Amino acid sequence: MVIVILAVIALLYVFKKSVDAIPDPPREDLAKRIEDFLEGRGGPHDWDDFTTFPLKNPELEKIRKECFEIGITYRSKKKTEWCTDEGIAELRKIHARISKPA
Repeated sequence: MVIVILAVIALLYVFKKSVDAIPDPPREDLAKRIEDFLEGRGGPHDWDDFTTFPLKNPELEKIRKECFEIGITYRSKKKTEWCTDEGIAELRKIHARISKPA
């Protein structure tokens, strides 16, 4: 039993190291992800992946959190919509802000 537990811990360690090695996307990619979401493009899980998984870069993480919080603050009552029109307007503001060169 101890060997199994140690093996699981070792696998989790290796997995965490491989995930930590994945670089954050550039700022332009975040703008593209927001634009794709606003325009109805992208894969079925792209937006959820973007808003769910933390980024290492504090500036990019702040942007990700802003987008995530829009889904909570402007939650749509319609099951087919992620957020209200007001939330979409807020996402457009974020997109415009981060699309400008830093």
